[in-house]
Amino acid sequence: MEQQELCRILEDLKQLQFDEKWHTYHLNGMRLPSVSALMKPLSGEYYKSIDPAILNAAAERGTAVHQAIEIYWKNDGFVDMPRGNEGYMEAFLKFVSDYKPEPLASEIRFWHKQLLYAGTADMVCTIRGAEELWVVDYKTSATINKVLTKIQLEAYKQGLASHGFKVPRKAILHLKKDGTYTFDDEYEEHDKQANTSWLDGEDMLKNTTCLDDVEIMDYMDCYTHRKFYCWNISDLEVYDNPKELSEFVGVCRKSCLNCKYVKYLDGLCDERGTYKFAGPPQSWCYAG
Repeated sequence: MEQQELCRILEDLKQLQFDEKWHTYHLNGMRLPSVSALMKPLSGEYYKSIDPAILNAAAERGTAVHQAIEIYWKNDGFVDMPRGNEGYMEAFLKFVSDYKPEPLASEIRFWHKQLLYAGTADMVCTIRGAEELWVVDYKTSATINKVLTKIQLEAYKQGLASHGFKVPRKAILHLKKDGTYTFDDEYEEHDKQANTSWLDGEDMLKNTTCLDDVEIMDYMDCYTHRKFYCWNISDLEVYDNPKELSEFVGVCRKSCLNCKYVKYLDGLCDERGTYKFAGPPQSWCYAG
């Protein structure tokens, strides 16, 4: 990427405002959901069995290590690491020695121009003098959940790409307390399976609704961290001629006082565990 183009993109990204205290992003007065907020239903499920005190301690450690690495990049290799976390910085320095990363940007805040979510990528760099760009995320947790990190890295990659900042490679730098590290770059397979990613909901929603990006985000109500599901109807069968409702049957879901088969929605029970429709269902249901 040309230096002039990179400077233009980085300058454009300065429009995004970040509130350190509340960890919130705003663009032209509008609050944008963060990648971590959108992932909350997934990460919350994964971490629900872990003591909150342990999670808080891990978060504080991660913040301290991130800040130390940021100081390192901005101050020509100056190392400032709080006691107790020296091993993580030792691991980072070993990574730098082994892979020789050259950062184009560190702690780069961005937003997705179409999906309107925001985030902070730890580092965009080249490796060992090659021209290919990488987005690298630092982790200090004891273990790595690949499902979460795949989604996170893809969100970063797509968000940067929406500004013309194309970063083809993705990796997790797992820093460990004993001074060792793992540089995991096995994330390209996720691109081939992108149709299973929540990010691909963008195309589906745009192509099948009459809503723009802002209306979609409002409808999803991302700020409440509630789960949002999209139903994709496949193998749709369209009949040449209209069919009678009575030709369709539903599956029993209730028990009756007089028999084990269901009678509801004014349906007619056929005593085989199904019922015939006598009127349009008031909500979705399985039918055959």
